[in-house]
Amino acid sequence: MNLLSAARSAGVRHFVYSSAHLADYPLAQKVGAFREKARFEKELLAAKNVSSTILRPAIFMETLDMMIQGPVVFVPGRQWRPVSLIAARDIARAAVRAIQRDILGRYELAGPETLTLDEAFHRLGKARGQKIRTLHVPLATLRAAGLFSPYVREMAHMMALFDEVGFATDPSALRDTFEVPALTIEEWAHEER
Repeated sequence: MNLLSAARSAGVRHFVYSSAHLADYPLAQKVGAFREKARFEKELLAAKNVSSTILRPAIFMETLDMMIQGPVVFVPGRQWRPVSLIAARDIARAAVRAIQRDILGRYELAGPETLTLDEAFHRLGKARGQKIRTLHVPLATLRAAGLFSPYVREMAHMMALFDEVGFATDPSALRDTFEVPALTIEEWAHEER
């Protein structure tokens, strides 16, 4: 809200905001970051004198690296539902295009692939020439640890959303509206080296 207020004061006419895919989904409202992003989306869309572009990216590919611990990744829940992934670089390119071309509205953003987390880690490992072993931890374990840590509690709610609903979206907005050639997992893995 402070940024929106500052933008208005400075006479900014176009505000580009990076929210999250499914931010307003009922189950996502248990996750503080999603809840706040959905709340700000409403404020931004209702703002007078400021047009907006709301980017709602799927899971950042960079999150995959954050989950890997050596040769193992611990994945809370079954996570058999598909998710969409997108490189942070591609989100940034969409933001630049939104400003350059005055693209307004709300857009779900995803890269070209929809996979399960197991498939994503398998492909990432293959692209890097390493074996990444995926171990699934019951969500109940994460929820129990969340009793002692607000951060872990938030993570448990987010992983429950992914486990129950998935996190997949159509990649066409990034490709067709923003004309951003999104990276595949393999391309991203090679760029990150």
